[in-house]
This record gives sequence, structure tokens and C-alpha cells, in this order.
Amino acid sequence: VFKGKFGVFAVFGEADKKNTWGAIFDVEDPRSRVVQSKGKVLDVFQALEVARQDIQYCDWRARQDVLTIMLLHEK
Repeated sequence: VFKGKFGVFAVFGEADKKNTWGAIFDVEDPRSRVVQSKGKVLDVFQALEVARQDIQYCDWRARQDVLTIMLLHEK
């Protein structure tokens, strides 16, 4: 039913701290894949797609914020 894909990352046994965190934060910016709707009214599938894209963007933004905090904390 859903055309999009969700990725899950798991990191096991990495010795270097930056490599461990790198896999978690290496996520593509979802804004590049946004599909524009042409009308004001969405059908159910379009509405679900918009919700999915919003969730992916919120996840990506939160990861970027945490990464920024971690990098600032290390300085």
C-alpha cells in the first residue's frame, strides 16, 4: 500500500565513537523527495503520503539537532 521505504540502522561493537554515531546520523534529507500536489483536496493515499513525509522530516530534523548538540558538546 505504501510506496515509500523506511530504513533502520543498527550499530554493533564499533570501537570508534564517531563511527558508531555516524551510521545513525547518515540519513538522506527527505525534503529532496517531496511530491507536490496539484489540487487543494487530497485523497486518502495522498494524505497518508504527506503524513509519512512529515514524520520522516521530523525524524531527520531531530537527528540533525542531536548531532549538532553532540558536536558542540565535544568542543
